[in-house]
Amino acid sequence: MKTPSHRPNFADNGVINEVIHGAIVSAHNKRISHYKATFGQQCRWYACRLLDVPFTLSVTFYGSALPDIDFCVETLLDCLIEYYAITKASHCIKVVAEKREDPKRPRTVFSLIPVSGYHY
Repeated sequence: MKTPSHRPNFADNGVINEVIHGAIVSAHNKRISHYKATFGQQCRWYACRLLDVPFTLSVTFYGSALPDIDFCVETLLDCLIEYYAITKASHCIKVVAEKREDPKRPRTVFSLIPVSGYHY
């Protein structure tokens, strides 16, 4: 199992923020395989965690000319499944997402926050 090799970036609330550098692409874009490979190289904290409980996805996408936010979230969830951070996208019960302009440093900053006491 892969273990984190870098120091985590904690938000003010103690949640771990993972940062993936590079502009996210839509899951329907022909460059998706390149983005997923880049994601796999950079995702060190959440990769192989196999989160199998309900969770909230908190994410900010930075860049210019980003795809629609729903496509960005879809790509991120696909990457999280591919690199075993989560077991199922259906465990995501809440998404808090925003896009911000930063053409010089495109990146995705996200955290997975387990939700206790939630029943389907």
